[in-house]
Amino acid sequence: GKGKGGGGWREDDTGAANTGGWKGDSKGKGYAATTAIRKPPERKPVWELMDDHRAKTWKKMPFGFSLEAEAAFASKQKRVDVGKQDWNTKGTSYSLDFPKMTCMKGTTLVALRRLDAKGDQTDPDPSSEHPYVARRLAGRVDDWLTDDAFFAAFKSQIGLASDVQADSIFDFRHNEDFRGYTGDLKRMSRGGHPYKAPVGCKRFAVKVRGQFDGGDNSWMKMDDSGWVVAYHGTSYAGCWGILQGGMKPGSAQVYQTSKDVRTGQVIGNGIYCTPSLATALSYAGSRGSGATIAGNNVLIIMQCRVKPDAIKRCQDEAEHCGAYWVVNNPADIRPYGVLVRPRE
Repeated sequence: GKGKGGGGWREDDTGAANTGGWKGDSKGKGYAATTAIRKPPERKPVWELMDDHRAKTWKKMPFGFSLEAEAAFASKQKRVDVGKQDWNTKGTSYSLDFPKMTCMKGTTLVALRRLDAKGDQTDPDPSSEHPYVARRLAGRVDDWLTDDAFFAAFKSQIGLASDVQADSIFDFRHNEDFRGYTGDLKRMSRGGHPYKAPVGCKRFAVKVRGQFDGGDNSWMKMDDSGWVVAYHGTSYAGCWGILQGGMKPGSAQVYQTSKDVRTGQVIGNGIYCTPSLATALSYAGSRGSGATIAGNNVLIIMQCRVKPDAIKRCQDEAEHCGAYWVVNNPADIRPYGVLVRPRE
C-alpha cells in the first residue's frame, strides 16, 4: 500500500518516549518506520523550599530554579543567588546557602533541600532533623519557654482579654531560639552595620510582615540593604504599649542637647535604643521589669530595625561597647521581635 510520512519521536510531560508510525519513500512506496527508540532525557534532581517549619511541609520549586541550584551545588559553590532567568516571573530574589541548606527568599529565611531523580532526599542528611528546623525548634520537650507559655504570661501580666488570639499580635512561625545557639558567631551585617545573633534569648516574632511601606518588606532584609538592628530594654507593660502604638520618645531625654559624635548635629528629642544587647539587658534589669513566665524570672527586650540615616549617636559604637542611639522620628524605628532572656 501507499503511505504518508508520520511517526517519529515525541515526549510527553512525564518524559516518556513514543516512536513509530508509517513512512513513505520518494516513490510512494510505503514501509514500516524503523526509528530506534531514543532514551528519555535523564531526570534532574529537584530542589524544594520549606513551606512551614512546624508542619514540615515542602514546596517543589520551578524547573529553572532546580537547574540553577543544581549547577551551583555540583560545582561546589557555597553560596549563590538564583532567579535572574525567565522562569522567575515574579522577580523574587533567592540566595542559597548550601553549607546551611537555607534560602533567603526575598526577606524570609527558609529551609532548603535536594531530592534525587527518584524523589529521595540527599541533602541535608535525611536521617536527622534539618539543621535549620532543629535550630528554629531548639529546646527540650519540657522546655518552659514555649509559645503557649509566653503568650499566657503576656496576656496575664498586661491584662489582655481572654479571647485575644496570639496570631493577632505575633507570628510564631518566625520565632527563633538563640538560647542554645552554636552557630557562626562571627560578625554579620544588617543595614551596613555589624550585627551578632542575640545569644541567650528566644525571639518571639511580632506580626509585621506586609504592615509597612505598602507591603514592601525590604527594610527587614538580612543584608546591607535592610535596616539596622537595635535593641530597647523594656517590661511587659512597656512591650504592650510599643506593640499597640509604636515606639515613642520617653520623658528622660538625657542627650537631648548633646551633639551626634559623628555628624555634630544636635541629637534632640527621640527614642533611645542601642546596638548592644548587653546594654539593653542591663537597662531592662535596672528597670526591674518583674516579668515571669511559667515561674521563671525573665528580661524583656524589643528587637528593632532602625533606618540607617535616622540614627543620632550619643556614643560611637565603634569605640564604645555600650553606645546609645537616638531616633527622632518614631516611623524610623520598627520593633519586629520580643526577646525573652532568663534572668540570672
